[in-house]
Amino acid sequence: MYENMVTGVCAAGSIPKFARKDARCVVPAVDIHETDDALVVTVDLPGIGKEDIDIHVEGDVLTIAAGTEQPCPADDIWQDRKQLRYHRQFRLNERIEQGLIQAELKNGVLTILLPKAGAAEPKQVEVQVA
Repeated sequence: MYENMVTGVCAAGSIPKFARKDARCVVPAVDIHETDDALVVTVDLPGIGKEDIDIHVEGDVLTIAAGTEQPCPADDIWQDRKQLRYHRQFRLNERIEQGLIQAELKNGVLTILLPKAGAAEPKQVEVQVA
């Protein structure tokens, strides 16, 4: 069902706002499922701490960006792990209560709860006589 709720909008080579121009970006593995009242996004972010994660919803786009620099000895011959950058974006087709979004990081797995906005309640408008 979530395929109707969410579409990927991340172009190859997208770089998070805090990454340097020459930084490589990894597209993290993501699972999304829907409950009656929320979308639940699970993202693999190994090696990342909570202070290195940026999650935001702007308009109908959810952006998940994370990055860190691993200390490397000066005499390293190869440095694949020096800069770790993750970036993923999704277009949300469902209205989300942005003020109620929750996120939890546990053992390198980020879980984001995106509560759905309630449907607008019908309202009877009373006509006043002037």
